[in-house]
Amino acid sequence: MAMQVYDTDVGKVVAKLDVLPDKSVRLRPTKHGIRSGKYSKSDHGKVLRNLEAFGEYIGQPVAYTDRPLIETFRLDGIGELNITTAKQIAASGRFPVVPITLTREYVTHTLRRRGVSGGKAARLPDEALAVPGIALWMGDHMEIIDGNHRVVARWRRGFRDYSVVLLPSSVLPDIIML
Repeated sequence: MAMQVYDTDVGKVVAKLDVLPDKSVRLRPTKHGIRSGKYSKSDHGKVLRNLEAFGEYIGQPVAYTDRPLIETFRLDGIGELNITTAKQIAASGRFPVVPITLTREYVTHTLRRRGVSGGKAARLPDEALAVPGIALWMGDHMEIIDGNHRVVARWRRGFRDYSVVLLPSSVLPDIIML
């Protein structure tokens, strides 16, 4: 089981904890956790005896919630989008799956402007690359809001195409987080 550590000061997930069979936890800081100074790269892989020991390690109590986490994506000029809801809408089958052609320029843009980690893209298993992304039609262009790591991974493995479920901009009120 994996848990995410959300830091209210940073406003982001700053680490992930792998709960091991013996109830110990393995720490995996995120880029936000490292950038914030809450964690260092040397913390990666550190194993603590349990969740309480993790709280002692970071110097503050840890509150656990079983509330489902919401996957989000920040789209320039629009704001934070609820990708969990976008995935539910895309899975409804009401919207078309369309093919897109990948270009070097787009992949470079994705790496620079979409928060894509080249390392995470490289670790994606081959079967994940077949999962269509989700794009939002913005009137004169589309924006991929889910699947950007898959775009980079497909490009690096020699694929020059991808498929996305194309959602109309009319779904924005349902997925924008106010």
